[in-house]
Amino acid sequence: MRIDRNKIGLILLGLYFVQYFYTLKFDFLENLQSDSTYRHWSGLVLFLLILHQWLLPLYRVVYDMKEDVLEKKVNIHNWVGVVSPLVFFLHSANPGFGLLIILTVIFFINYSFGLLNLIDSLKQHVRILRIGIAFHILFSVTLLMLTFLHIWLVFYYN
Repeated sequence: MRIDRNKIGLILLGLYFVQYFYTLKFDFLENLQSDSTYRHWSGLVLFLLILHQWLLPLYRVVYDMKEDVLEKKVNIHNWVGVVSPLVFFLHSANPGFGLLIILTVIFFINYSFGLLNLIDSLKQHVRILRIGIAFHILFSVTLLMLTFLHIWLVFYYN
């Protein structure tokens, strides 16, 4: 049985937005997220996940890999991306306001473009796929820069 990454991704995306817009509260998670030590460690995990996603472009640019090895790296990249809303949720169920809401919006827009790139029927339309990948890269760069800014602000003001 083949597991459909898109379905899992859409379910995780939907669940995040349902809990956010319906302001569902999980007391255990709220208590954890109110602890600065938990926030720092969960933020580190989320940051490492974001950095891990940058390994794929590094592999593509620096290393001359065989197609099957590159396909395996792309598969890992896609799976890590698909589960990223879960890690994001564990770090921050409620993104807040200001920079954090911008960071959240960029994260989920980038996530959505990543999911679009997984749709098999779009792979026939090379132009649409290239535009989707271009936006995915643009939002990935923006996400990384805003993440560095967020980390700097967290440690500067704490």
